[in-house]
Amino acid sequence: MNKKLLKTTIIIGFYGFIATCAVHGKNLDTSSWEVVYHESFSEVKAGELPEDFFVLDGHFEVIEKKGNKCLKLNGKPVGEHGFLYGPRLSTDSFEVAFSCLGAVKSRRHSVFAGSLGGIKGYIFRINPVSEKLSFYYDGARISDVSLPVWSSNDWMNVLLRITCDSKRSKREILISMKNDYEQYEIKAELLIQDEIKNGRFALWGFAYAEQDIYWDNLVIRVPNLYEGIK
Repeated sequence: MNKKLLKTTIIIGFYGFIATCAVHGKNLDTSSWEVVYHESFSEVKAGELPEDFFVLDGHFEVIEKKGNKCLKLNGKPVGEHGFLYGPRLSTDSFEVAFSCLGAVKSRRHSVFAGSLGGIKGYIFRINPVSEKLSFYYDGARISDVSLPVWSSNDWMNVLLRITCDSKRSKREILISMKNDYEQYEIKAELLIQDEIKNGRFALWGFAYAEQDIYWDNLVIRVPNLYEGIK
């Protein structure tokens, strides 16, 4: 475990703010980054799952919803249901994007979460009740970021871009609620002591509203010519 203090920038994207990714005056050109994974479920038969998926718990299946195929998690039973997907990455820089649709019943809302670098990696949790995106590492909650744009009844697009400087002394995490790779604004900063672990990505759903929840358009991008994929 790397005990050197790492500086991480948390960036939240809201609609209407467009930029070409300038963080603290440093321009980061990601135009040459390449897609190494894209799952839109269009080629997956209804009732089945993509071959690379590994279900941790819960009943997932591909369905057709309003003419478009997507991934569904049954709303009952309520639990911590999730899956692993995509390649195992060993890199300091990457992007992961996905779309998700939850539900609300009374005061109970669906909650979405994910992990960067395996199920014990850097975990994020999106909670529409508290309007926050929370970060955890090694089971400890390390930061909360305000997220007032979240809605339980609308499809939301989420993007996380992780970059590391040439000295590996600063790690920046860009979080956008619109996965076009360009819309965000700097929202907060925090300090962490651990690097993001290597491994596959994980996504979880918590159907607290006891209604089905959905995912679509899973994308992973890495810097061009990257070879650290297993």
